[in-house]
Amino acid sequence: MTEEVPAPGCKVLTQEQVDHFINRGYVIVHDCFTQAHADWMMKDVWTRMDVDPNDKSTWTKGKFHTKNGRYHLPAHRVVKINDFAPKAYWAMCDLAGGEDKYVDETFRWYDNPIVSLGTDEEESLPGGPPPPDGTFSGCPRSRYACCSYLQP
Repeated sequence: MTEEVPAPGCKVLTQEQVDHFINRGYVIVHDCFTQAHADWMMKDVWTRMDVDPNDKSTWTKGKFHTKNGRYHLPAHRVVKINDFAPKAYWAMCDLAGGEDKYVDETFRWYDNPIVSLGTDEEESLPGGPPPPDGTFSGCPRSRYACCSYLQP
């Protein structure tokens, strides 16, 4: 496996990633934080939603449930991005042209995800949902939460 070299003037992003951002308006940066960090941020999400992960009949009755089938959870935890996910922090700085141009050291992430548990129609799609193990797969066709910002 070849080591990716940061683009000129960047600490994290490769030239390919910079070009992708310029041309498409977004960039994907992998391995920004650990599974342990994601687990800590999401450890009590089922309790916060007031639903049972193993009983689908509760999934539309919990706290913060919206008409479109999502949960908009309030924040309970806050972390400095440069401490929680330094690679993501430096990628943002790279895109802004340097740390001094965009992000200060107190820039924070909050644990207030928008959680989608899917619909009955989505469950019938090929592949179906994953087994109910209480985890968040990130699979858009699953009945489990798709919390893309918390996928390490």
